[in-house]
Amino acid sequence: MIRTFRRCVALFLILPGLSIAQVSDSLTANYRQELDTRLWRVQETLRVEESGYSLRSSGYGSLTQRRLPGYKSQWKTDFSTSLDLSRRFNDELSLLVEMVGQDFRDSEAGYIRDRGKSSINPEDYLLNDSSLNTTALSIGQNSRIARATTRAGVQYAPRPNFESKLLVGGSFDDQIEGSGEGFAGSSGLYWGNALDSGFDVEADGWLNQYGSRQNHHVFARGLTMNQFGDATNQLATSWRNRRTDLFFGTSGQTVSRVSEEIRIDNRLIGPVNSQITGIYELSYRKTAVDYRGGGPGPGDEMDLINRFTARGSRGNWYGDLSYQYGLEDRTYGDLILGRNQILALNLERRQGPDSLTFRISTEKWKYDSPDSMETSDRDRLIHRFSSAASYRVMDRTQLTVDALVLLDHLVNMHEQRSADNRWNRVFRISPGVEWIPSTGWRNHAVFEILANYSDYDFEEGTGTVRSNVYRRWSAADTVNVPLPLNLDGKFSGRLDLEDRGRLHWDEFIQEVSDEKRAMFWSASLAKLYWSHLLIEAGYRSHRREEDRFDLAPDGSTLRSRINTYQVTGPFFRLETLRLINLRVAVEVVLQNVDSSSPSARNRLDRVEAVVVYRW
Repeated sequence: MIRTFRRCVALFLILPGLSIAQVSDSLTANYRQELDTRLWRVQETLRVEESGYSLRSSGYGSLTQRRLPGYKSQWKTDFSTSLDLSRRFNDELSLLVEMVGQDFRDSEAGYIRDRGKSSINPEDYLLNDSSLNTTALSIGQNSRIARATTRAGVQYAPRPNFESKLLVGGSFDDQIEGSGEGFAGSSGLYWGNALDSGFDVEADGWLNQYGSRQNHHVFARGLTMNQFGDATNQLATSWRNRRTDLFFGTSGQTVSRVSEEIRIDNRLIGPVNSQITGIYELSYRKTAVDYRGGGPGPGDEMDLINRFTARGSRGNWYGDLSYQYGLEDRTYGDLILGRNQILALNLERRQGPDSLTFRISTEKWKYDSPDSMETSDRDRLIHRFSSAASYRVMDRTQLTVDALVLLDHLVNMHEQRSADNRWNRVFRISPGVEWIPSTGWRNHAVFEILANYSDYDFEEGTGTVRSNVYRRWSAADTVNVPLPLNLDGKFSGRLDLEDRGRLHWDEFIQEVSDEKRAMFWSASLAKLYWSHLLIEAGYRSHRREEDRFDLAPDGSTLRSRINTYQVTGPFFRLETLRLINLRVAVEVVLQNVDSSSPSARNRLDRVEAVVVYRW
């Protein structure tokens, strides 16, 4: 009986397992090749409703091959599938069948070695030892997990707001470290409707046994909604228990990870006046984790969050002001107490295509431990200001600007780590313009200035300068141009200038240590055939240069080129458009690499194909 069950489940895994869902009733196939890796993927989803039967299935399958020079191929396969079948007998009773399967295999790469060679380096055959006659040397442990579950049962729904189900069956699990099979079951209950009756209760759970091992998950939740005049209060409580049995090492020893979580969430919404709404949110979570038979040992987590929010609008302005106070306690061997306070203001103005937003927040984080030997106690203060604006000019031009100021101060409370106290200051501004003079024409340019200053509090007594600065200036432009013969031209370019160095914040002086310049451009032509087939071909180039600055004996600065990297090559893309049931996309990128680094690859070619069929 058990053998028959396992053969049926194995067949169930193989047939629909080459597939999962991205969209309803579809089959997707994907192939991608890049560098030394090839990837095949198949995904499927199906839903059928007919003559009282309801069928839902989904599946996913992937096959990965990686081949390095001097090594045997490394293969990885991952197949998973699920199937739900129901048959309605009457308005109250239905037959249910559930099937879930997974097959994962990872074959580690091994060295390709001639008989009698003893070197573990693929290209080095200088040593000869006749006592070593193996043809492959494993560099890691292979992995394999084959797992499946089948359940069948009934669902009882005497009323629209009440339903329950019970299913029983079998499951098996096969891994390199061991295998097992046994009972599988699941049950569920749903009662109520929060919108109509003001409450609902939900509970479900499942159990899979694999010989002496077992996995289970149990969840229960209750929700109530109450009306107090114009105010509404929603209270949700939940309880969750999980157990997962894992193999520990290669000897077949098992470790049980058991976690239990209690969660309470309350949300009260009420009007303050005709334009302002007040919101109070309380969230509590308590989690306990324990390992039986080994592992890192027990642990506890506790989170408590109180948040007050005032939300309102006036004219074209919308905004909210919020304050949050939270507690975070973590106990994994040592107790770490976390406290946080967050004050945030969001303002937004919308008028047609124009918009303006401001976001200001201040966060204070505090981590303490009662253990005097713990050195991770610290305080952190974060100020953040961001703004974004978008304005339409003369109906064909859109101006945008984004800005960010971030001030982050970290203070370690223990004297042994006080040298790591630092300020981190980030400044960013990015203006842009989009111009569409006529149909088919488009010019979109974006500029960016970014500076990140890290300033350490105590450097005078150490004799070293750890403070540093990173700066970047970027400019990017994309132009779309309609051309004769119904061709569309696209030209893109980007320039990045970066530098890094040591920082003397008090004098605001930078000692540049290295500079980088990156230039990218792309040109392509595209044409649409028969209103459904788009073909695009073009050429890309990316060049990066890196310079380093050193101090000469006479005090002058020496500049030297340490790396040059350039990638160039053509690309081709084919894609079907506006077809109801079918989508096909193929992209081929051929890139030649010219680098001053001897370890760089000569080619970076890539091929990708996607086929999606819907019905």
